[in-house]
Amino acid sequence: DVRVVLPKLAQIPEKYMKDMQYLGNFNVPLGWRNCYCGLFELRYNGVIWYFLDNEYYFDRQMPYGYYDDCERMAFFAKAICECCAHLPDFFPDVLHCNDWHTAMIPMLAKTQYQGAMQSGLKFLLTIHNIAFQGKFGMDYVQDLLGVDWKYYTSEFLELNGCANFLKAGCV
Repeated sequence: DVRVVLPKLAQIPEKYMKDMQYLGNFNVPLGWRNCYCGLFELRYNGVIWYFLDNEYYFDRQMPYGYYDDCERMAFFAKAICECCAHLPDFFPDVLHCNDWHTAMIPMLAKTQYQGAMQSGLKFLLTIHNIAFQGKFGMDYVQDLLGVDWKYYTSEFLELNGCANFLKAGCV
């Protein structure tokens, strides 16, 4: 039973958008605020696809390449963790994280979502392009994610003076 979670990007063709079913919404804690996240489902070619909606972060001309990509992907990673509690009659055994954009999920699951994430959940991280690692300022990332400062070390998250999302996923 494979399911896919994606941001509900503006580039998704209308023919798929119209077939999505709204499942509900929840809040995602990000920094000092709680952000709306809509949950949609699409059944296509025998696969269930979930789409996480927040127009502020995802209604843009391109999937990424913006000044606030750190915040956008921090939201997406936390939204995936939150989403697991809202999926109808399903919880994954393995969560496949793709590249730096979702590489913080294993760390978040172990540091902030132990109760919400099923014990025994396994993670798989695929690196698409090692040149792009999701490197951002430590203070900025800490403010967004709220991960305890003890993880902002070279042992976990820090690399060359930056918070490195891909490194966190590898660790």
